[in-house]
Amino acid sequence: LFNVGFQWQLSVETLCNGALSGLVAITGACDVATPSASLGIGLTAGLIIFPLSNKFMIAMWVDDPVSAIPVHAGCGLFGVLCVGFCKPHCHYLELRKAITNGSTWERFCSTEHSIADQLLSQAWGVWTILWWTVATSTIVWMIFAISE
Repeated sequence: LFNVGFQWQLSVETLCNGALSGLVAITGACDVATPSASLGIGLTAGLIIFPLSNKFMIAMWVDDPVSAIPVHAGCGLFGVLCVGFCKPHCHYLELRKAITNGSTWERFCSTEHSIADQLLSQAWGVWTILWWTVATSTIVWMIFAISE
């Protein structure tokens, strides 16, 4: 849709990367998202987040011929943040007796569960992922540069 609407062309690469972006984004919330939330997260990642992050990578002159960074970094981080907005069907889980002590669903179905607190936790997780990736990549690339 993005290619047809904004670039007037149809690209198989963009279609595949858009579909892959939706799959990457939903993996973060797969155990707590309802089917409709999963569809919304996947469509948003494929139709909005991937094209925006791809345009950002092009603007930053990052050499990524298969758009792996927008798919995995951009849509993956979006998926991690989406966990804060998800809440499972607690009534159905209670009927199936799936909510046990210590399970993820127990926390998400609790009356004390706060979307704001969960979103803050997810944002902290995104920050941790970002600094860890930058730190380890810098160290590895410095070793590569020194070894040449």
